[in-house]
Amino acid sequence: MDTTTLAAESERNKLRKHFGRFDILFFLVCTLVGLDTIGTVAASGAEAFTWLIVLAVIFFVPSALLTAELGTAFAEEGGPYIWTSRAFGRLAGAVNNFLYWVTNPVWLGGTLSVSAVAAFTTFFNDGKDLSTPAFYVFTLLFIWVGVLAAILSFDVGKWIPTAGAWSRFVLLGLFTLTVVIYAFKHGLHGFGFGDFSPTYAGFVGLVPVLMFNYVGFELPNTAGDEMTDAQKDVPYGIFRAAGLGVLLYGLPILGILLVLPVKAITGLGGFLDAIRQVFTVYGGHVASDGTVTLSGAGTVLGDLAAVMFILTVLSSGVTWIMGSDRALAVSGYDGAAPRALGVISERFGTPVRVNLLSGVLSTGGDCSGACVTCA
Repeated sequence: MDTTTLAAESERNKLRKHFGRFDILFFLVCTLVGLDTIGTVAASGAEAFTWLIVLAVIFFVPSALLTAELGTAFAEEGGPYIWTSRAFGRLAGAVNNFLYWVTNPVWLGGTLSVSAVAAFTTFFNDGKDLSTPAFYVFTLLFIWVGVLAAILSFDVGKWIPTAGAWSRFVLLGLFTLTVVIYAFKHGLHGFGFGDFSPTYAGFVGLVPVLMFNYVGFELPNTAGDEMTDAQKDVPYGIFRAAGLGVLLYGLPILGILLVLPVKAITGLGGFLDAIRQVFTVYGGHVASDGTVTLSGAGTVLGDLAAVMFILTVLSSGVTWIMGSDRALAVSGYDGAAPRALGVISERFGTPVRVNLLSGVLSTGGDCSGACVTCA
């Protein structure tokens, strides 16, 4: 037995089996359904639905079937790193795995933290930008809460994805119901059948975003050795999450298009603007210039929606950090990355060193983003 195998055996013995059937399902819901891109998709108009369905048929469903097969046949810790390295060698696995990991800390400290700030300022700060010190405090707290959740043992840390999944169900369900109420009171913008026709511009603008939204089925298998029954639970989680993913993207995008004119939909704030507007049915009004003011129950529900939105984007980052960090740690003790990274904590059963590295990289991305914003 070589040293790599001995190292892998030593580290894998520290892992704990806490990842059950519903944990996998909620983990996948947080992985697949990211609210930070809903406004970007809706900004393309009704043809977004056409591409949503086309990609679901030719990419999302085949991806789910493929990953369900891989995840049950090769359920070892590390998921996509193991699959790639065993098929093409450690060098290919190392390159693939580094690129798989490095984007997630940057995403957590960039788009996700800025989305959380947007929700906070929209509902709690009258739409006014935070001061630079307040921006840093908010985003750094956001990042390191996510990193802490990744560090904690899976039986504790998994509650962030679980809470994030339920926040998606409640927030998107409440938004959809409120759109119906708003329609009866104020009417809707609507769109014609021809608006669903796919265009080349829509293909270029939408397909990359939708493919980004439709990836992540492999992520739970990065914790394969922590699953209680991978052969049964992986397919269960994947197929149900696939159906929920299409539904949870389709309904809010439809709601945004029905409430806001396409020209008024912004990539980052489109969903938040739509929430504010439809929540006026509970208290508030829309001025002639389009300014939305919430009051009474509208303010309370709007603030609750903002909290759930922040929790959803946080849980998206947490799941990807949890998964990609595990894959990087596995490549470390398998000989495809520095051995120092391939250490599983005896106390937590998690790759704490990689978690901290991700936190540092996220913090660097956050600082760069803040500098660009200030400039």
